Amino acid sequence: MGILMIIFLTLAATADSFIIAFNYGVKKVIISNSSNFFISILCLLGTMISMFIGKTLGGFISVQLADIIGSLVLICLAVYMLYNSLHNNGEDSPQYTKDPAAVDKDNDKVIELRESLLIGIFLSINNMGMGIGAGIEGMPVSITPLICAAASFIFIKAGCVTGRHITSKELSKTLEIVSAVLVLLLGFFGFFNGA
Repeated sequence: MGILMIIFLTLAATADSFIIAFNYGVKKVIISNSSNFFISILCLLGTMISMFIGKTLGGFISVQLADIIGSLVLICLAVYMLYNSLHNNGEDSPQYTKDPAAVDKDNDKVIELRESLLIGIFLSINNMGMGIGAGIEGMPVSITPLICAAASFIFIKAGCVTGRHITSKELSKTLEIVSAVLVLLLGFFGFFNGA
């Protein structure tokens, strides 16, 4: 069950990486390998810090109660994500997540290292709720952030390639819903595991 929960968390946490890269790929903008690596490092740090916060909070209560609270945090986050996916057409999303021109200041169709900071910070902050919930539930802080960072790197690469070949914007919406469902399942698994 522990491995399954790590897989679910990883997929849910890195879905946004794929979505942003897909949006960039549609507009024929490349995220360079150095930028991708930098974004992955920021995601690793954000996930690790938030999981440490969750683990610290979980240390003040019993393991069973920590599992239940962590699961409720994830379920509430999933409901919020699902609501946003179904009722928001992207108006509330930061401009740089869907419009490369907001990041690609020199307009060379390549997101270089200095231009990738905003994307990395956004993805790190976006993952913090999941990281805190996972930390409270007691998921391993030593390995989970590393897996999330590696997955982020792969998903950004895959998103850019997919975006250049598939231009349907419905894919982004579908992935947002899938991400929310994965977080919901993660919360339910943890809840029944702790109950």
